[in-house]
Amino acid sequence: ETERAKSVEEIQSLLLEHLAGFPEKTTEFSSFFGLKRVTSSLELAAVAAKAKGQGSSAGKGGKDIVPREYEGGYKVWESEGDAVRFLENSGWFCAGLNGKRVLEIGCGSGLIGIVCLKMGCKDAIFQDFNQDVLDFHTRINVAINGKDLLERSRFCQADWTSFSENREFLDSIGHEGVDLIFGADVLYETRNYPSLLELFSKSLRPNGQVLIFTKSVYFGNTGNSADFEEAVAQDGRFECQEIECPWVGQGKNKEVLALSFKKK
Repeated sequence: ETERAKSVEEIQSLLLEHLAGFPEKTTEFSSFFGLKRVTSSLELAAVAAKAKGQGSSAGKGGKDIVPREYEGGYKVWESEGDAVRFLENSGWFCAGLNGKRVLEIGCGSGLIGIVCLKMGCKDAIFQDFNQDVLDFHTRINVAINGKDLLERSRFCQADWTSFSENREFLDSIGHEGVDLIFGADVLYETRNYPSLLELFSKSLRPNGQVLIFTKSVYFGNTGNSADFEEAVAQDGRFECQEIECPWVGQGKNKEVLALSFKKK
């Protein structure tokens, strides 16, 4: 059956049938939201790759990241859980989600955007570096949480360094921009900081906000929150502050950073 699958839609149907036949391959990520996710996303990647007659770069050599080829989108990163717990416990914040437009960058599993959809945001845009991650991980997670969520979702493959040339991404953002941008574990490489700040500037509405759930230091990579805050200060367009958030284990290499445009 996998050898006959040719289109993305066929493979997505194949993966959903696979999960329906093995319910233990999905799990509740958050009891408060009834949030579901695929348990073994690398297995989905392998099934999808086989259906396409290709090999998968996901998890190649046991690595979470293969630079410029696979940026870890089949893994549920630690800060994604922090973001979900933030949304679970911040009723004051979630009350303001209704009717808002949300962008999740480097979305991978898409769990943050899915929670926002469940909390009543108008629509969610899921961006990732890898098209296969969007097709066979993000979209599958959205689907198993409810087909109605798919109707308010857009999935855009885009590279942060060249998003301004990506017509699909720009069309998704539209002229009006988005109210909220979420990112979890997106600060792992300092070389990405100028591109991220430009993306925020071009995508965010004037009164919008960026929330970044991050580690203070990414061991084995160049990224760290201090260098990012310095990059924000040198850029000059944004205010940046740390949000006190007891649910993310701050003080244990964890931080939540909030960015908004400077008031003129």
